[in-house]
Amino acid sequence: MTANSGPKMRLFVEACLKSLSHVFSQALMSPWQVTAANAASAPSEQAAVLCFALSKGLRGKIAFAIDSTAGVTLARLFMGIPPEEAKWDDDAQQAVEELFRQVAGRLATEVSSVAGEVQIEFVPRGPDARWQPASRACLRAATEGSVLEIELLFNAEATDCLEQAVEQSNVEDLAAQTSGSISRENINLLMDVELKALLRFGQRRMLLRDVLELSAGAVIELDRQVQDPVELLLDGRIVARGEVVIVDGNYGLRVTDVASAPQRANLIS
Repeated sequence: MTANSGPKMRLFVEACLKSLSHVFSQALMSPWQVTAANAASAPSEQAAVLCFALSKGLRGKIAFAIDSTAGVTLARLFMGIPPEEAKWDDDAQQAVEELFRQVAGRLATEVSSVAGEVQIEFVPRGPDARWQPASRACLRAATEGSVLEIELLFNAEATDCLEQAVEQSNVEDLAAQTSGSISRENINLLMDVELKALLRFGQRRMLLRDVLELSAGAVIELDRQVQDPVELLLDGRIVARGEVVIVDGNYGLRVTDVASAPQRANLIS
């Protein structure tokens, strides 16, 4: 990733760092910190290239490239096998694929505040998973006793999509860009409009028959863990994330992450 990369690209990479740190720490049962690294830190040989397709709010393909050392280490920790039995084989490949599927799921949630709803799907090994990267970012994953190098790759379509930088950062310019006819006076009038805020702890798709069979005492499992942030939605759009708190006996939200200015400005379009 170059220094003049657009803000969406930088935000995407930052979301990727957070997602890798979170999933590695949980799935590998030890604290991991994933940070950006310089180009010299890229894997010298690629034992595995795990490809994912972006859809809905983003377009194109991304991939995570790791060398054999990183692959064996991640697979060993994920499967819980002793170091002397660890090797790079089909079982290790499948373990690493599953680990990065979890990363992709977390990443889709993280970037939704920047690009709206985003879907990231794993592309199995095959012709669809082979393409030349148009841009890349080098990452370093570290835990006690292990430092691994990971390369995040973007194809041309994903690069073009993420490099579409929004130059205007204020509400008036963004509103005019989306509607083409909203004046400054009208913008000021909108500032006093009340909006219904919704906190989303999680969600789940259910069959109609399962909904009709619900009764008192039934438990519905959501797609989010207890430690995951809850989402603040306005008009069905995520504008912030945070932690649930109690304020004078009422539920409240301590905001820890706010959507980008373009995303929040879309509320007035």
